[in-house]
Amino acid sequence: MKYGFLDESGDVEYSDRASRYLIVLLVLVSHPGRLRKAILRTRKALGKRVRDIPELKAAGGDPRLVQKVLRHAADTGFEAVAVVLDKKRSPQPMDPEGLYRYACVQTVQGALEQHGPLSLTLDRRYKTAGPRQHALEQALRSCAAETGTPLDVQQEDSRREPALQVADAVCWALFQKYERREERFWQQIQERVRVIRL
Repeated sequence: MKYGFLDESGDVEYSDRASRYLIVLLVLVSHPGRLRKAILRTRKALGKRVRDIPELKAAGGDPRLVQKVLRHAADTGFEAVAVVLDKKRSPQPMDPEGLYRYACVQTVQGALEQHGPLSLTLDRRYKTAGPRQHALEQALRSCAAETGTPLDVQQEDSRREPALQVADAVCWALFQKYERREERFWQQIQERVRVIRL
């Protein structure tokens, strides 16, 4: 069984200020402790000021910090599946969250087909459990049922799950490549990520 940690970059909006791309990325490992250790190694390498930060976030963070997270993550031997959805090629949905669910399902389906049974941890997108969270989990479980592959789904706060912080950094690196045409972060981990363009 693989362990997967899913995060996204971009948004589901279609306004002038919205991102062009929505990216959903799933980092996969056999041993989650390796991803957690990548964050621990990053914190130790950067000293006390970083140890006190509750969460290492790529967006708005220090680019040198992101590079260190990516380097330590690459040492774990992770694999990843990412969906890059170009919203200019996708009609605006009635329910913007439907776009997010669709990208998540395509990402998880790609992982299930390639890697088999999966224990999936999502970065908690919704502050409280409700219809949107239920719809997301149901869509993912339906996808797994169609492929006949076991899938366990849970949502976790990324401040408490360092492996999700690795997924955040890897997803952000891919987002920089597509949204900003900045490839220096992506080049550190590109060989480990299978990209599906929609």
